[in-house]
Amino acid sequence: MLTSTIGIVTLIFAHDWPIFGIMLMFVGFGDGACLTLLNSYSATIKSRSTRTVFNILYMGTNLGVVIGTLLVGFLLAKGVTVVFTVAAIFYLILFFITIVDFNVKFDRTAGEKKVLVV
Repeated sequence: MLTSTIGIVTLIFAHDWPIFGIMLMFVGFGDGACLTLLNSYSATIKSRSTRTVFNILYMGTNLGVVIGTLLVGFLLAKGVTVVFTVAAIFYLILFFITIVDFNVKFDRTAGEKKVLVV
């Protein structure tokens, strides 16, 4: 997520070619990594069925795409810098929420295998 956030913040100040394409690559890579981690973490939820959990994720992601696209339609009239600034604010909010609320307990012994020597 830090990769995406840095890419978006950079685009506020420098959004000419070729930096635009390079920063979009970092944003896409960071978002893809975050979604992979989110899906992996979601698969461990046992209080609801896996189908329900992934349907909620799918609906939430699509709702975010719709709202984001709607906002860009209004904000782009004020300039592309405003669009990147608003996006950066949302990335920073998500980063803060992740630091404060995302506490995952790791089981360090889960991956260890015992080898029998005969």
